[in-house]
Amino acid sequence: MAWRARLLQEFAAICAVDVPLAARTSWNIGGCAQVLASPRDVAEAGRLLAWLEREQIAWTVLGGGSNVLIADAGVSGVVLCLERLNRLEVVAGTTVVAGAGCHLARLVAAAAAAGLGGLEHLAGIPGSVGGAVTMNAGAHGQQIGDVLVSAEVFSAGSVATWPRQRFDFAYRHSAVDTGAVVLQVVVAGAPVAAAELRRRSRAVLERRRVSQAVAGRSAGSVFKNPPGQSAWRLIAAAGMRAARVGAAQVAQQHCNFIVNLGSATSAEVVELMSRVQAAVVEHSGILLQPEVRFIGTMDTAARRLFAPPQQMLESRE
Repeated sequence: MAWRARLLQEFAAICAVDVPLAARTSWNIGGCAQVLASPRDVAEAGRLLAWLEREQIAWTVLGGGSNVLIADAGVSGVVLCLERLNRLEVVAGTTVVAGAGCHLARLVAAAAAAGLGGLEHLAGIPGSVGGAVTMNAGAHGQQIGDVLVSAEVFSAGSVATWPRQRFDFAYRHSAVDTGAVVLQVVVAGAPVAAAELRRRSRAVLERRRVSQAVAGRSAGSVFKNPPGQSAWRLIAAAGMRAARVGAAQVAQQHCNFIVNLGSATSAEVVELMSRVQAAVVEHSGILLQPEVRFIGTMDTAARRLFAPPQQMLESRE
């Protein structure tokens, strides 16, 4: 592993080898990272990523770990952990600057305290700010892309400021691809009384508590909602509520969640997701697309499940 020796020589203060990743995810599933790198600020993250690209070393990003499934065999190359990029600052009373590793809940709370509306419906969504922007996280018709002003993004070998328009936001989608990573964001909201925002946030949290309370470790919604449909309703109608593979089970309470009953593996989750997907296709003719991301080496089952939508359709023709 000559590349690991060179990496440790250059970035010893922020790198560790053979680091278990399961505990860094909300599913508590997955193997080890060959190298885990945790940059301390945006500039250091940019230097590290530029070095990795020059050296042609594979890298991937792990944010808050709430919407990812990590391969049982682990992740080769470098896993970039952004948890130390946790800056959170209200600027001029109208905007909030947040590091990619900042928990989304902290950003929502800071915006509410500053009287900035537009993020309150994101209350209770787990994960990090960077991950939320990358997938345009949202709920109840409100997406984080609606309030984004700009972001510092590493892409094509350097860090640059992306205005909102460059993200091409859509439902659970942005233009941030596998060769780019969000490092810091600026958001702005409409003035609303702080007490009213706190009330709205509490109401959202209560709805989420009632509808999404599940027993066991989960990663949130597993499949995207098709246009005009609810994934959980389609899954329930297909008879897959409480379906189980090993220690992975479709949740009784919210069947677009899959829970780890204690010792579930990535392979078991993939198999269960594939069965759910097939059952929904058979019952309704709708092909559900994963909302969670897969990190690590894919076997045939994972490649088919996490393929781009057109490839998924072609594989079933």
